[in-house]
Amino acid sequence: GKTYSNAIILSFIFGNDINADALYVFGASENVGTFTAGLVDLMINPRYAKVFPYFRQFQREDGDETANAMFVTKQMKDTGSKLRINGCKKPINLRVVSKDKNTNGVRAKYLFLDDIAQLADANNPKAHEKDIFRLDNEWFKRNYNLKEFYVIAGGTTYSVDDILTYLLRKNDADI
Repeated sequence: GKTYSNAIILSFIFGNDINADALYVFGASENVGTFTAGLVDLMINPRYAKVFPYFRQFQREDGDETANAMFVTKQMKDTGSKLRINGCKKPINLRVVSKDKNTNGVRAKYLFLDDIAQLADANNPKAHEKDIFRLDNEWFKRNYNLKEFYVIAGGTTYSVDDILTYLLRKNDADI
C-alpha cells in the first residue's frame, strides 16, 4: 500500500520535473531493489508517457529498450539503487538505500522514509535512538535548503520512542 503509493508520488514528481531528486530510505534492505524496479515499471508504461509528454520520446516496443532510453543511470540492487532520467541536469534523480547504508554526497529535495522502525526492534530503545540519530545527523542534512525540502514518512509505529513518533512530536502533530 504505502510503498506503492510512494512510487506513484515519485513518478508524479519526476513526471513534472525531470531535475527533481529524492533520497529514499528503507528500514529493510530487501525492499531497495524491488522498489526501484517497480518505479521503473511505472515510468516505462506507455500510459505514463501519455500523462507526462517529456517521456514520449523514450517509448520503444520493448520495456527494456524504453528503460534504457529513459534512464542514463539505472542501478537496481538490494545494497543500493540509483536512477537518473535522460536529460536531467543533476547527477542522480533517485538514490534508494536501506537505513544502514551511507548517504554521503547525496543531496535531495525529497526525503522518503519507509518502515524505518522494524518489528524486531520494537522494544529496543538503542535501535530507535540510532534511527533518530541518522535522521537528524545524516538523512535530514541531505537537503539543499529547508524551505524546499520535503520529508515523506510512513510505516508502523511500534514504540513511543520510534522515529515516526519522534517526527510527529518534532512537528507538533497529534499523536
